[in-house]
Amino acid sequence: MLKKRIAAYITYNRSVGGSFQYAASLLSALRQLDPSYFEVRLWCSDPAWKEIAQSYNIYTIVSQGSLFARRPVKRIIRLINKVWRNESIHQFLLNHPLVSDIAYWRPDVCISLGQACTYLKNCKIIGPIHDLMHRYEARFPEVGDMNIYSGREILYSGHCNTASAILVDSEVGKQHVLEIYGPPSEKIHVLPFVISNLGTAASRPKNLILDAQKKFLFYPAQMWLHKNHANLMRAISNLPTSLDVHCVFSGTTDKNGFQLYQEMLNELNLHERIHHIGYASDNEILWLYKNARCMIMPSFFGPTNIPPLEAMHYGCPAAVSDIYGMRERYGDSVLYFNPHRVNEIEECIQKLWTDDSLCDDLRKKAKQHEAQWTQKDFEKSFLKIFYSIL
Repeated sequence: MLKKRIAAYITYNRSVGGSFQYAASLLSALRQLDPSYFEVRLWCSDPAWKEIAQSYNIYTIVSQGSLFARRPVKRIIRLINKVWRNESIHQFLLNHPLVSDIAYWRPDVCISLGQACTYLKNCKIIGPIHDLMHRYEARFPEVGDMNIYSGREILYSGHCNTASAILVDSEVGKQHVLEIYGPPSEKIHVLPFVISNLGTAASRPKNLILDAQKKFLFYPAQMWLHKNHANLMRAISNLPTSLDVHCVFSGTTDKNGFQLYQEMLNELNLHERIHHIGYASDNEILWLYKNARCMIMPSFFGPTNIPPLEAMHYGCPAAVSDIYGMRERYGDSVLYFNPHRVNEIEECIQKLWTDDSLCDDLRKKAKQHEAQWTQKDFEKSFLKIFYSIL
């Protein structure tokens, strides 16, 4: 009997955060497939995936020559828009080295974690749409820029037209896809985020200059404008100096919110209280969760995010933006605030900073909440979707 061929396609690297972890969780699910009946191969552009996939016994092809591997996302999307005027997007994408390699292998199913494989013929496609924030939060240039916006529209609308299964993180995410693109409802499957546990041993960040006795709050986010570091900094500045609140930011300096961060650091005179450590490894992130007093996430983007789940898992009390699908995903295991209102962020910080019993209560609720949706539940649900389209 011929084995069913299952291709997985990933262009993400670790810097994208939640999307990377979601992909890792899906690979973990694929390792459950019986090798007597299925042959699974992973195509990727980041060599970091090879070690992860091999731990799941998944054969991996690292395509360094791919157009996707060599060009930043903005340049890819600009090129897609340019070619769109001259030839069909479907022909253009199929001519990419990485995509054409997958097409040549003739898989029965492709797990497309980038929507370029949407246009493979004679192949069932499963893939996520993590968010449609370019439609709901277009005021931010990282998604509202004309090239980014139109590129997302082309890829997501194509995915909705051709995919056999569309994965979303929440009921809110499902409603967004239905509102914007209108695919058949039965094609959309809610598969909430879980954490991937990629960290193995907690390690204090080398770039963290802070007395070991000092408490700190933690915000793990790239320096995008939509991450709303600005209002968090305003809240910290407004808190009584007697609280001596310190905050650790992670994330690289190449995102569009870093300049504003530097300006506000000077304007609010927060150099002694804000500690930006740059890129943090999985083991460093693990240490920060385990040692932080709390995690504060004032992001304007959703529908949901992975960092609150990580905080809950590692016993770090959290407060998050009360937007989109947040309450649906985190229940009563975190505190909520309006990310536009600095005073609400202040109140949440002050509660978590000073109230030990509240923090203990949130830890207990987090453990109970986490038990309702685990990695095993994620894998079981994904495989149910997989078999239903196969």
